[in-house]
Amino acid sequence: PRTVQSLWSMKLPDREKMALFMPVDRPTTSSRSDAITTAKELGAESLLFLDSDMEWQSDLYYRLKAVDADIACAMFWNRRVPSYPTICVKAKAEDGTDLLRTIVPDGKIQSVDACGMAATLIRKKVLDWSDYPSFQHLGAISEDFVFCLKARDAGFSVKCDTSLKVAH
Repeated sequence: PRTVQSLWSMKLPDREKMALFMPVDRPTTSSRSDAITTAKELGAESLLFLDSDMEWQSDLYYRLKAVDADIACAMFWNRRVPSYPTICVKAKAEDGTDLLRTIVPDGKIQSVDACGMAATLIRKKVLDWSDYPSFQHLGAISEDFVFCLKARDAGFSVKCDTSLKVAH
């Protein structure tokens, strides 16, 4: 119910130029990849992912659009206990291997390497770059993280507005 309330109260641009997708019968990787393909086919300026179990502020879209980044996300946490942000930066473990470390929210916009898609805006140049399937499980990390890491490797920026909180 709170997700529907958030969606209903959301301030968006001209609703006649929007497309809304709510896939419920497909794996996440397929539905996210299909959304990017459809956005590309429509010539969309951007694609806003919102997970169906989230609650957000009505100005979410405009605040994410104001972030100077190719991929911009709000601040959100996983739903497990203990909970932690699903926004990460690359780091090195003591043994020299690569790992992802969750960020510490500070109320500012932070450059990050990977984020979940729970409340994330992806701009046109990333959509145009992305090949199908855009989202894939490649090991132990989520398809969302894999997408962002590939985008970062391709030179795109990923930032999180840690003042923009989204409830899970």
